[in-house]
Amino acid sequence: MKYSSKQESPAQFLEWLALENDDWKPSWRNFSGNPRDATLAALLSEQHFVCCYCGRALNANLSDSHIEHFRPRKTYGPKSDNDLSLEYLNFVASCGSGNSLSPSLPKTCGEAKGSWFDEGSHIAPWDLECEQRFAYGVSGTVIPKFQNDAIAEVMISVLWLDNPALSGERASVLMDIERAIDSGELTANDVAQEIAFWTTPELGARPTFGHVAARYLQDEFGLT
Repeated sequence: MKYSSKQESPAQFLEWLALENDDWKPSWRNFSGNPRDATLAALLSEQHFVCCYCGRALNANLSDSHIEHFRPRKTYGPKSDNDLSLEYLNFVASCGSGNSLSPSLPKTCGEAKGSWFDEGSHIAPWDLECEQRFAYGVSGTVIPKFQNDAIAEVMISVLWLDNPALSGERASVLMDIERAIDSGELTANDVAQEIAFWTTPELGARPTFGHVAARYLQDEFGLT
């Protein structure tokens, strides 16, 4: 999972909420058009245009992402005692269209998670240590960083982060790094700069699977 700090609600979302009156109330069902697009764009911006769960790069044109309720509407909706269906702090941007992915991309991340949630057994993208609880192999595998971290194991399963397609995409990044290490092109003297490359946004966007590359480098060079 990738760490993403939550920012303030976008103005267009707040303006849309403020339209509530005796004849009309905002709801997830009527949340559409410019207010919804602006909200997704704000989420992408605060996440530096990568999926909050897998770290895959996402397009600024909103074509390959959707607004994901971290705490799902099924449990935290209008019929519950704690309605979070229109709570910006409960929104994240996940890869996938929100209905179905292209045939080349399996349903992972928010689409795999669906209505699942366990209040006592989860890791949120805004948890400061969320990235440090996962480790990656050069073949793109993902496992809990710490032995007996059952919650990290749950998140890998629920989000299907160990899906072969995702593993293959991560491997294409990590194998290039491993080749640079093996050839001596990348040494301990260079690793801080290399990690900065993978974690520093360029024009607001981070590289695809940048947090995966950073975690791999930290483990390879004993920095964690």
